Amino acid sequence: PLTLIANQMINTSIFPDSLKIAKIKPLHEKGPIDKCANYRPISLLPSISKILEKIILKQIDSHFTVNNLYFNSQYGFRKKHSTEHAIIELTDRLITSLD
Repeated sequence: PLTLIANQMINTSIFPDSLKIAKIKPLHEKGPIDKCANYRPISLLPSISKILEKIILKQIDSHFTVNNLYFNSQYGFRKKHSTEHAIIELTDRLITSLD
């Protein structure tokens, strides 16, 4: 059932407003608890929202991967790609340009 809801959200390009509403809670980091500067806000989204986002992300990522829509030089937000790969490519390009 969640996959059907996610597919409908993709097909209609509508993410229900009720799933976008987050509760903001202050999280104490360190120092005196009576100082506002010692807190940072965290957003608590509905669990169903997080689940649907992951389902949709998986479908979009799969579509981009199968149809080769990612740029070769895109390393962020991709599985099996990291900043280490980006540094290796940059180093290779620099060495090639020096030759």
